[in-house]
Amino acid sequence: MRGGKREGAGRPKGKSSLTTAREALIEHSDDIINALLKKVQDGDIQAIKLAVERLVPVVKEDSASDSEDIDPDFRYI
Repeated sequence: MRGGKREGAGRPKGKSSLTTAREALIEHSDDIINALLKKVQDGDIQAIKLAVERLVPVVKEDSASDSEDIDPDFRYI
């Protein structure tokens, strides 16, 4: 039967690939962290960047708090 619905068409019900990936990450998290730390110790710049970003997240500047510190006469220069 072309173009019609048929039994078994589409993604099978059950776990999504995202759920499966999360479970695999959780299961192997100790190994992943140890491998990352080894790369950091070896001086891998990308690994260092990843580790630092996870330990100290980037803080976005709040434009409202910045504008309070500026003299109103000099805001639009």
